[in-house]
Amino acid sequence: MLEQIQDQDLLAQVVPVANDLADLLPRVRQICVTTQGFAPDQNQEIPHSDGGWLHDLHRELSRAGNDLAQAAEALAMARFRSPGVDAVRANELSLSALTRRTDAVTERVQRAENLLRSHGF
Repeated sequence: MLEQIQDQDLLAQVVPVANDLADLLPRVRQICVTTQGFAPDQNQEIPHSDGGWLHDLHRELSRAGNDLAQAAEALAMARFRSPGVDAVRANELSLSALTRRTDAVTERVQRAENLLRSHGF
């Protein structure tokens, strides 16, 4: 996605945001590895857990994935500008949308980590 952004000012602003998202990958992987170690399963069903906390954890990661897709969509849309909107304002709007989605992804990952910690992991 980043390679397709022609506006160098916008690119300079979104690269740190993209890096923040990339930094979440090891955390998400650790959540998945820990959970799979706790409740190994070979099918697509979420294993039973007291109070359904594994379902809650799965929900947080699923929503993080949806928010990540929306962040990618915001980044893709940043390449386009509405008629009558100057480049500076368009970049501000694009960065704002991207940042909101990125913050949502980070929040969901933190919630998943908190669920693990609250259950002794």
